[in-house]
Amino acid sequence: MNHLSDFRGDSKFTTWAYKFAINMALMTARRERRKGISVDQLFSTEDGASFEWGLEDTESQPDQSAVQSEIREIIQQVINHDLTDRQRRVLLMMVFHDIPMDEVARELDTNRNAIYKMLHDARRKLKQRLQAHGFEVGEILALFAAQR
Repeated sequence: MNHLSDFRGDSKFTTWAYKFAINMALMTARRERRKGISVDQLFSTEDGASFEWGLEDTESQPDQSAVQSEIREIIQQVINHDLTDRQRRVLLMMVFHDIPMDEVARELDTNRNAIYKMLHDARRKLKQRLQAHGFEVGEILALFAAQR
């Protein structure tokens, strides 16, 4: 009810309310999943780059697995050595730990626009480094698509 004044009339009221309710539910679910884990705990390793890649694809071909490992290694190098501390924190919090942008902005004491810019710059550096090693975005997405 607090956001009722946000309704602009661009769509049916029920469509807007449904979308708003879904977004609120997703945001609440994300918070619940991380409940009891502080942001400081997420970055408790020495280099601050604590993240997991998820499950390895054990059914892929050996050559495909080798390429995936090489890509993971490049990404890890970029995260650990090419990004600024703030870019690293933003990328890890939003991409690897799925923390919403508003919470990241609050944690880093900045605004959404600054967070968006840091994330954009971090992704751009990752893309440039991967392309410098001969990998294209479409190729990488196809290579990891089987794991999803």
